[in-house]
Amino acid sequence: MLFGILDILFGTLVLSPYFVGRGKREKYAKSLSWAGIVLLVWGIMGVVSSLLYVQTFAVSPFYWILWLSGGIASLLLGIILGITLLKKSSTGIVDKLLPYQRIVGIVAVTVGILLLFVQE
Repeated sequence: MLFGILDILFGTLVLSPYFVGRGKREKYAKSLSWAGIVLLVWGIMGVVSSLLYVQTFAVSPFYWILWLSGGIASLLLGIILGITLLKKSSTGIVDKLLPYQRIVGIVAVTVGILLLFVQE
C-alpha cells in the first residue's frame, strides 16, 4: 500500500512540469532532489524484495507483477527527481531517461492506483 501511495505522489510530482509553472518547481528543486534519492533507494528495495519473494507469483501473479513494476517505477522516479544531485556524477542514464519522464509518471500513477486496490 505504501508503494502505491508513494508512486502516486511522486508520479504526480514528475508530471508537475506539465501542469505547474517552472518557477514554482525550481523553488523546491533541492528538496525534490533529496526526495528523489530516497525514492531511488526505496525503489531498489522494492525490486529486490519482489525478486526475493518470487514464490508469490505462484499464488498471485497479478499482485507480484504490480509489486515488481511498482519498485521499478519508484526506482525510475527517484532517478528523474534526483537529477540535480545525480547530474554531478551522471553516466548518461539520466539524459537517456529524461525524454520518457511523462511516460514514467503516468505509469507510476497507474501502478500506484492499482496497488491501492489490489490485495494479495
